[in-house]
Amino acid sequence: MTLPLIAVFGSNSPSDHELEAARLLGRAIARQRAIVLTGGAWKKPATKIKDMAIVAAEEINATVDPPVWIGVANESSPAPWTESHRGGVLTPGGNHERNFVEACLCHAAIAIGASDGTSSEAIFALYLSRPVALVSVSNAAGREATIQTLTTAALNRIKPTDDGDPVRKGIRQAYEWANKPDDDFCYQPLPRTDENADVIVKKLLRTIGQVEDRPSWRTLGDAQAWTMFVEASITAAGR
Repeated sequence: MTLPLIAVFGSNSPSDHELEAARLLGRAIARQRAIVLTGGAWKKPATKIKDMAIVAAEEINATVDPPVWIGVANESSPAPWTESHRGGVLTPGGNHERNFVEACLCHAAIAIGASDGTSSEAIFALYLSRPVALVSVSNAAGREATIQTLTTAALNRIKPTDDGDPVRKGIRQAYEWANKPDDDFCYQPLPRTDENADVIVKKLLRTIGQVEDRPSWRTLGDAQAWTMFVEASITAAGR
């Protein structure tokens, strides 16, 4: 059975409150027998949101078989799955374009703040019809204005190109989708307690519905495997 993959995205220079929110959310995801997915790895001390969510999930004594977390490495070339501390790292290659692959992998996403990288991950996840919770993002501007703000920030990190490979095609289409979005998200305040974090995670899990299978991590080790996976993800999302 495939467990839900809940992505936690956020800044590499978070505030203390954002870092604590990542810790609470990582713990909450593990308690709900879901898997944390993010762009980081197991590191102590954890100073980035992505690493903090991983460390927090790994430390929870939950009855979840490994992996309890999955990191998606920012590297130029694909590499095989590597295991570490009850989790492991996938390496699709493509440097920052791996943000689109993260969106393909997750079943739902939590975006803490609206840094450039976080915004791209949120836009790509929304394009692929993943349930997304925007945490610590103002809801005063409204839905479409918020998506445009996220898109502007995302473009600072990843520019669309005319290349036809599935990842770059998906990125280009996601930005086009953002001009006329047809999926929504929910706003959430920064969690300050375990109970607050549980509310966010449980709401996403209810929204996911049926959990779609993901490939065995060990099969995702070369460019061809990643190409096939991304193509299938875009098709499954009806895009």
